Amino acid sequence: MAAAMTDQLEIKLKPDVKIARRGDEVVLVGEASRALRLAGTSCQLIDLLAAGCSRKALGMHLQTLGFPAGQIEPAIAAFLSRLASAGVLQSKHDSANAAQGRRMINVDPLARFFARPILLLPGWLAVSLGALALLAAVASITVASFKGRLLSFPPDFSRLSPMGFFGIIPWVLLHEFSHAVACRSIGCQVSGLGLRFRKWSGLSFFVDTRYVTLSPNRWAKAWVALAGPFMDIILLGVVSVMALLSPAGRLDDSCRLLFLMMTGALFFNLNPWRASDGSNAAVALSGNTRLLADALSFRTGQKSLGCLGYRIAALVYLLLFAAGVGYFMCVSAPSAGKWFR
Repeated sequence: MAAAMTDQLEIKLKPDVKIARRGDEVVLVGEASRALRLAGTSCQLIDLLAAGCSRKALGMHLQTLGFPAGQIEPAIAAFLSRLASAGVLQSKHDSANAAQGRRMINVDPLARFFARPILLLPGWLAVSLGALALLAAVASITVASFKGRLLSFPPDFSRLSPMGFFGIIPWVLLHEFSHAVACRSIGCQVSGLGLRFRKWSGLSFFVDTRYVTLSPNRWAKAWVALAGPFMDIILLGVVSVMALLSPAGRLDDSCRLLFLMMTGALFFNLNPWRASDGSNAAVALSGNTRLLADALSFRTGQKSLGCLGYRIAALVYLLLFAAGVGYFMCVSAPSAGKWFR
């Protein structure tokens, strides 16, 4: 009796879920759900759910497609479980779940305001200005590093200004807000700014740019992923200029501390061995949502050009990381020992 009633219950997508079609694929994106990409028979079932249907109706549709009777129920269960885990199904518990969810600040109007100048510029000019800003930042970082104003460690904590301790907050906010502005610059809505607990970094800010998955432009999606690291490099350039212009003292040590923290975070955000801004950009460019898993799981035997390129990038990352660690161990460690004596 209970099973029969369950089969007749209407199943629907949440009203805020948007459906984008790209060839044989369908992408679902909602305000309070993660983006979900579907293909094959799942696309036909989504059409049924968009209008609302029962579990029995889904089974009858699979039967007309020639599914074996013994596979219909497991297939429906797996399909609905995937939709439920993505948070796109409507249920009577939606309001309770929303109340227990993460509260996010609506930064979409502010992101739209700052993205407007970018949209007014011709594409080639916007790219050129961004490249020039990046080159200027790298040049200032290089000059400051060769002059020894940034890479000596540790800084003299007794001479730190408040900027050395509290500068990290505006830097993190600017990093996340850059993702929001980039998302708006390609015409996609920003869902909000909030806090979440991540396994590798603990409590951290995040910007929900789930609607970027609706964009068909791979380069645009990669730009949104790399906007945060781009801002990190620009801010590293600003800190380098401040270190060059300031006399040795409190500001110099504060810039050094900020530079070290920001450089470490930049490497962390570009880490190809985990889900990061760098790996998200690679996934966007390749169009393969399983690129990270396929490239780093050598047991799968993936030999595509994309996987090979990703593995090379991951190896280069490890070499650069090892070089950075080696520098601090061989050059900065002795000076650190003198500082503690």
